[in-house]
Amino acid sequence: MSGEKAEPPTSGRPLAEWRSPATVVGAVLGGVAGHPGRRVGAHLRMVAAGVGVPDSRVDELLVKVGLAATARVRLGGLSLGMAQRLGIAQALLGNPPVLILDEPANGLDPHSIRWLRDLLRELAAEGRAVLVSSHLLTEMEHMADHIVVMARGRVLTAASIANVRERIGSRVNGQTPRTEELMSLARAKGAAVESASPGHVSITGLDRFAVGDLAAAHGIALHWLDEQAQSLEVGERLAGITLGMVPGLGGIADWLPFGAARAAMLVAEPTGQDAGFVRSLVGTDLTPGTGLLVFCVFAAVLACAGAYVYGRRDAP
Repeated sequence: MSGEKAEPPTSGRPLAEWRSPATVVGAVLGGVAGHPGRRVGAHLRMVAAGVGVPDSRVDELLVKVGLAATARVRLGGLSLGMAQRLGIAQALLGNPPVLILDEPANGLDPHSIRWLRDLLRELAAEGRAVLVSSHLLTEMEHMADHIVVMARGRVLTAASIANVRERIGSRVNGQTPRTEELMSLARAKGAAVESASPGHVSITGLDRFAVGDLAAAHGIALHWLDEQAQSLEVGERLAGITLGMVPGLGGIADWLPFGAARAAMLVAEPTGQDAGFVRSLVGTDLTPGTGLLVFCVFAAVLACAGAYVYGRRDAP
């Protein structure tokens, strides 16, 4: 610390100045801070007393988060998912208008993740501001209205989900007896193309109307045409492979095996989304050659990141 006086906030009111901060902001920032021998219900009643809310609020929230049958379980016996539910209940004790959650889906099974998604949307519909930090971009697509993507303290993207979907674009799948000809025409228009099987084509970068017009202009018969909106999985792969590998980011060691698997998937089992991603990255379609090039780049990043991390771990 330099000892210099901190600058006052540019707007708003410091949380410490509120008489009861828990009625202003609720936060779930990790594990529940409590004695492992204390029971769930007793722990929440203790926190409720500090917040100034009645025990009936505790009973209400235990039902809301699905822990009514767990009220007498000790904190030390909670699974990670149950602890997350308890943290959410604790954050809601003061009925705050603002809720902040850090990786709330951590430790939850698929059923619980759907429950969490519905709960957060319900809280937002009540007029609350719900801020969620997560590396699960695909899940955020189903949960959030707006997203902010950050790396090393810098904002990379801040936009609505609808705007991000528009940027990512869509994939058009079709069936035609003149697959190669249609693929060549689509490539000439700057689209990424692939053919999973004879007679079938997937095109990224053109909508179904553009593909239909292109086929009609050249007398190409289309047996069917379908357009699918792409998800944020492309962004998740990019974040998992690259941003997670940058030295200096927290949890880098945990990303190494994940990034290696993602890079291998890009070469072994590429999808239409991968094809569009590779085209935007290297300016050409996904072929064995370009796939190998991207894999080598990721392998080099992994090697450098691994050397950095494990070198630090071995340091005295």
